[in-house]
Formats: sequence, C-alpha cells, structure tokens
Amino acid sequence: MTTCPELFYYNPDIYKIISINKNNLLKKILIYLIKYLFGSNIILFYPKKFQNINNKNYLNFYSSSRHVIEINSERANIKYNSMEIRNFFYFSAHEEILFRKKFSFLKNYKLIQSETKTSFTNNKNWNVKNFQEVVNYFPEKNWVQIGSDKDNKLSGVIDLTGKTSIRELAFLIKNSEYIICLEGFFAHLSSCFETKAYVIYSGIVPLSNLLYKNIIPISKSKNLSCSPCYLIDDCPQKKKYCTENILVNDVIEIIKNK
Repeated sequence: MTTCPELFYYNPDIYKIISINKNNLLKKILIYLIKYLFGSNIILFYPKKFQNINNKNYLNFYSSSRHVIEINSERANIKYNSMEIRNFFYFSAHEEILFRKKFSFLKNYKLIQSETKTSFTNNKNWNVKNFQEVVNYFPEKNWVQIGSDKDNKLSGVIDLTGKTSIRELAFLIKNSEYIICLEGFFAHLSSCFETKAYVIYSGIVPLSNLLYKNIIPISKSKNLSCSPCYLIDDCPQKKKYCTENILVNDVIEIIKNK
C-alpha cells in the first residue's frame, strides 16, 4: 500500500499494488490505523514532527554505525541479515521506447538539482548559488536541471523541473552520465541504475546510510559533534556547519578527478 505507486510498477517481487489517495476519507482512516497499530510488519519509519522526543528523531537513540534498515528491522521484529543494500526500479519495454523518443533531444547530459523537498526539512540543502557556480565552471557540459517546479532555477541549464513524472525522472537518471544532487530521493533512485552520483551530504544521517556503490559522497560532517542529528526542525547551531563547510571548489575538484 503506497501513496506513490509509480515507484513499484513492473516490480516482479510485488504481488499487488494498492494506491492510497490521501484525499479519500476512507483511505485517510486506513493510513491512520496503519500508523498507530502495532505488529511485526507495521512500523512508522519517520515520526511526525510533534512525535520527535526533545526534537530528536527516534534514530537518534541508536548507534550511528547501524544502518537505518537494520534499526527498522529490529523495531519491526524482522530478522536482519547484513547485505549489500541497493534499490530497484523497473520499466516496461513500451516505456523504454516511449521515454527514449520523448527525451531524444538530450545527448550526453548531466543532471543537477538545486534543492530538496523543504516540506520535510530544510537541513539537507546547500546554497543554490553554489550549484550555479558549479554549472558556471563547466559551461561546456550539457546540464539538465531536475526537481520541483518550485525549486530555484539555475541558468545555463535545460530546465525540466516539474516537467517529468517519477517514471520519466527515473529514466533520465538511468541514462545520464552522472547526477549532482543532495542527500535524498534522487540519490536513492540513482542506485537503482548505478548511475554515478555526486551527493552533497548534510549531517542529518550517518554517511553509511547512503553509501551505495554508485555514490561519490561530498561531506564535511565526519568530525562534527552534532552529526548525525536526525533533525527535522531548523539547525540550532550558529551556522549549519555540515553543509556550509562544503565549498564550491570541493565539489568542482571531486567532479574533475572522478
């Protein structure tokens, strides 16, 4: 049961997809019951803001060396076996043809994101001006900006913000040379296709929680006492050290050398 069925189409490991539309009253009740019932396979992955204890996510009370999947397996009474963690996304043959035709104008392109979904938290963001400087440094590259239509727009890019479905976005990531993005959905999605991803990390979660084979992490949070913070509300520090300590030149040099 999901509010985003598009992520799971054509997955051979899924028996049935039930789309939950949040605007339907009966489904709202169902979601409420699922969130507040207890069972071996029913857990709440991220609590609502008001459920954070002392402004801390429940993950904050576990060792940062433990992966989030291991922690949630324990909370759901499911045996966890250590494994290589990656994500999966499947296309139909018809989709492949359709999307290839739709985006045939894109050649040797690189994807870039300017900001993450702020309705969850602002703490993952890096300054939009920094992304613009990266684009400016590599004007010869064929940049394509992806994300929400509300995101700040970069210049010198092909703007596809708010212009793709989730499945089209996945196709673009699959066929891109690489993606520069923030910690979050795009980074996880890139692991499905092992597309090279330069990921700018905040200090919200341990670095280990997003280290797929394809990820090139850009992080300055290793020696910060406040990281991982799992903080949803605005950072209380004098400045958000985990991202503000990442310089534009740090990102440029990593792209040039990898």
